Amino acid sequence: MGHSQTFQWFSQFQAGRTSTDDDERSGQPVCSSMPEMINTVRQIIHEDRHRTIDEVSMLVGIGHGTCHKILIEDEDETCRIKVHAQTPDCRPKTATT
Repeated sequence: MGHSQTFQWFSQFQAGRTSTDDDERSGQPVCSSMPEMINTVRQIIHEDRHRTIDEVSMLVGIGHGTCHKILIEDEDETCRIKVHAQTPDCRPKTATT
């Protein structure tokens, strides 16, 4: 635990907090990378490989980063996306010697 988090906990206990359990948080559920979500992402990409990560993440209901991670780490080679460094005019950068 870092210094800033330790100070936050200390301040909360001084203010009267008695529980060491974390508070409920909003955001995407942890289950977003479960097998059924991964399969749903794969199915959407197989149906239309021209969909963007934003479109897929909105259709499935998961975050952009989670969807990107699923597509990058996909074991199914036909579904894996390739990430290239982009030049300002959006063309893949070519190697120069």
